[in-house]
Amino acid sequence: MHRIIVTKREHFRCGIQSDDEFIYGGEKDSIDHTFSDCVFVKIFSQEVISWFSVTNRTHFNPSMEEKLFGVTSEPFGKNVTEKFNYTLLFMKYYINTNKMHTNSIFLTDFVNKISLKYRI
Repeated sequence: MHRIIVTKREHFRCGIQSDDEFIYGGEKDSIDHTFSDCVFVKIFSQEVISWFSVTNRTHFNPSMEEKLFGVTSEPFGKNVTEKFNYTLLFMKYYINTNKMHTNSIFLTDFVNKISLKYRI
């Protein structure tokens, strides 16, 4: 089974949505916009990375490619790098899920949810 990330652009094209504007800024929604171009998402992802760095006593400074696909080098050890990559992956899930349900994204909400995931 293949999973597809659907944006408002696809919903608009199929007549499911009345517009294709991105919830967090009024620009046209797309996968590129959601995960790399949106100013609000850029700020949120920087907040998540800063939170992770403080919490784990690290200093990851990932490139856009690493934010999208994960960090492959292990500057702080394999376990911390895997945890960081999981955090980035969950962050993208959190952004997309909240966007599709027209919910705002908040660092405190994200931290609570990812902390629960870490414990599991």
